[in-house]
Amino acid sequence: MEKELQEELIRIGKAIEEGNCSYGEMAFLQDHKQEVLEIGDIRLCEQAGITEEEFHAGKLSVFNRIIFSALDEEVINNGYGLCQKYEVELLYNGNSYTTHFTDSVMAYREGRELNFKDVMYCLLSDADAYNTCGDIDDFQANFGYEKASELLRAYNGCKETSEGLKRLFTREELEELQEEFQDY
Repeated sequence: MEKELQEELIRIGKAIEEGNCSYGEMAFLQDHKQEVLEIGDIRLCEQAGITEEEFHAGKLSVFNRIIFSALDEEVINNGYGLCQKYEVELLYNGNSYTTHFTDSVMAYREGRELNFKDVMYCLLSDADAYNTCGDIDDFQANFGYEKASELLRAYNGCKETSEGLKRLFTREELEELQEEFQDY
């Protein structure tokens, strides 16, 4: 690792401790988790979202090796109230998957920042909904859609998410992610 990068990561860690860290600096720290792990400072690892188990094993989980980016956002009315709709990109092992994610009305009302654990949980849930249904009829029976247009939109969205995640991750990596998020 370059000395300049190491010094910048340590500087950001100190800024976090002092409460003077910008969103951009936090994103920079998140984007360099492997380098943070190599530094070997448990506090800096915690600030980058690296678990104690990962720190001691010297290896990041699949989730912590994903680089998330919010490319675009807009305020929409989803029929229940105002919420944020994002275009998000997941980068993993040189591959990318871009999709839309609509946060909750409550998150918008409370002014919450986009949480990538929430995004990943929803993507995994959508993929699982598609994967566990044999066909669109099973999907309708499991989720109770009455309007054909809503059924098709949800079914096709879950199918697209499933296919996107399968392009990005191996079966074993998806299983690890499912296990990591099973109690989220």
